Amino acid sequence: MSVNIDNEELKACLLKGCESTFIDKEDVVLEVFDKFFFDKEDLTDTLSHPTKWWKTYDVGTLHEVSGRISFMWLTEDGRAIRSDRGSHFTILNWALYNYLKDKSEEKKKEVTEYFWNPYEVKYHNADEPIVLEKKQNYENGNNLELAELMEKFMREFKLVRLSGPYRNKEFGGSSYGHASKLLERASFTIESFHTLTKQQVDFLKYIIDYYKLLNVDVSGDNSGIGSEVHVLDFSNRQLIKKQLQQK
Repeated sequence: MSVNIDNEELKACLLKGCESTFIDKEDVVLEVFDKFFFDKEDLTDTLSHPTKWWKTYDVGTLHEVSGRISFMWLTEDGRAIRSDRGSHFTILNWALYNYLKDKSEEKKKEVTEYFWNPYEVKYHNADEPIVLEKKQNYENGNNLELAELMEKFMREFKLVRLSGPYRNKEFGGSSYGHASKLLERASFTIESFHTLTKQQVDFLKYIIDYYKLLNVDVSGDNSGIGSEVHVLDFSNRQLIKKQLQQK
């Protein structure tokens, strides 16, 4: 990486997401929301703030996994993010925003030139999908700029992009191409540019076993009959299928 970013600090900023803060004001504790995390700058309905639909899981909280959950991101040390509001790229944008908040102007310039400016990306082609798989129709309807930035971020921090197993939307809708169609059956997509770490393998195997998901389709073709786990392995070694011990 040609820019100096503390991996642990960035990871903490990713997992914190759109977290609100609490302040004491005249003997009253108030929950304060950063307006950056609202869809509109003038929004005041705090029930619409994404923190209300945000949760993280690690090895110590896997027992809390239940119901129709859609995971979004998995860190290299096996911590996962679920959110019913905000797209994959929205969440990365939140992470970069959190990281830069207390940095010097010089540091902000260095990081935004290497990655992106969170304020600019917040309003960037919000209705376009972000497809990482470079197949024949890769450029068709895909936001290539955001796809390249997402790939760069994933490579730098060994992030795995997840979708499902019970995401409530299909790719191609609003909020950085998050989704627009309800899904009734399980569909768990795993995308990675690196061989999985042990912690990532342990987490994914737990989810696959817990939800009793069928098969692994390594080609990434979601139309595979009976396949509920779709692995898009962009790594050089192509070992993810073997790591998940699926036939």
